[in-house]
Amino acid sequence: MGVIEKVIDLIKITRPLNGFMMGVAAFIGAFVVMGFSIDFQTIIIIFIIGFTLNGASMIVNDYVDRSIDLINRPDRPLVKGTIKPDEALSLAVILTGIGIFLSSYLGLVPLIIAVIALIVSLTYNIWGKKMGFIGNLMVAFDTAIPFIFGGSVAWILTGFISNSQVYVSISYIINLYNSIWVTPILLGILAFLSNVGREIVKGIADISGDRMVGIKTIAIVYGSRTAGRAATAFILSAVALSPLPYVFGLLGVSYIIVVMFADIIFIYYIIKLLKNLDPKNAYIVKNGLLKAMLLSLIAFVIGRVI
Repeated sequence: MGVIEKVIDLIKITRPLNGFMMGVAAFIGAFVVMGFSIDFQTIIIIFIIGFTLNGASMIVNDYVDRSIDLINRPDRPLVKGTIKPDEALSLAVILTGIGIFLSSYLGLVPLIIAVIALIVSLTYNIWGKKMGFIGNLMVAFDTAIPFIFGGSVAWILTGFISNSQVYVSISYIINLYNSIWVTPILLGILAFLSNVGREIVKGIADISGDRMVGIKTIAIVYGSRTAGRAATAFILSAVALSPLPYVFGLLGVSYIIVVMFADIIFIYYIIKLLKNLDPKNAYIVKNGLLKAMLLSLIAFVIGRVI
């Protein structure tokens, strides 16, 4: 095995595309509050935090899932043997240290949010994965929390909360309503709902491997049809709530136009799933839902600019 192959697999094990999305999500959480007034240094720091903490989580996930990946994903570095388990864990520790250190630099509230996200992620990887739907909720939480994290940084920079503040009073909750400060929370809710749906679909796609290692997904415990209906309920809930940022006057008409196309993609793939609950089709649907999520992110950025 060459050095280049090892370096490539060290990068691959962090799931850089997922890390990129988490970094972008954290940035968007801040951008929807501050717009172009946010400084470049803060953007870079926020992005690195999202990227590194996600990378650490993905490494731990692969470490714990080695037996599952022998069936579901035999191409992954730890299964192939190009990366040793202790090397993977060492990289995870380094990435975690970077993410937590930079979070502390941004303020106490971002640090607390980052630590909570890390705890939920580790709990999922070690225990929650085998709990099926509970695990789905954990994954969705960690997917949604970057928006809140980025929003908390913007709240500090704009003076909405103190840099050392760890609580939210009733007055803050009142001020959040119908103001630009609530946008990251709405974004997080939409991301949470859509990702719960996508995780349930993933359970249908991975049903063979999950059954062999005792993961109690909805698809395994109640059947693929029930899992398909549950995924539909969560996805359609996200679709139904997606107009709220425009209705509340937080984002412009460009948002509702772009998010409408994202909603159409969501609905298309959910219909595709309900028509065919085969694991191979569920895998296609899982990836299709990701496209809709990416378009939704674009909608939030465009809606804040135009």
